[in-house]
Amino acid sequence: MKTAFKWNSQMVTVLRRVDRVLSDTVEAWRSFDSPEGDINYFRNPEGPSGISEYSRRSLNNLNAIVRELESYQKRISFLQHRCTDSLDKVGNNPPPFRLANRLDGGNLSTNRYDAVKI
Repeated sequence: MKTAFKWNSQMVTVLRRVDRVLSDTVEAWRSFDSPEGDINYFRNPEGPSGISEYSRRSLNNLNAIVRELESYQKRISFLQHRCTDSLDKVGNNPPPFRLANRLDGGNLSTNRYDAVKI
């Protein structure tokens, strides 16, 4: 149980870091892409739409990437909260059993566990 708790605790730390980086990246893009943002640097006042075709393609590609990063950030945030909730539950109410790996034919199975009473 201590190993699982330690692993979960380490995962929360990693997920927080990744969540923070993704959140900061998405926020920076949203600020850049806002009407008052630095995206205006790419405006071409002589073009019909205000942005050159090359800039438009590049900005659209960047926007698609940021949407994908935002999706990843939401998943990471969800996982972080699940791991944190798990840590809170184990920390407040430790279960009266531990997980033991089951041996199958001499090979350690990584996807099956037996509850063993302590």
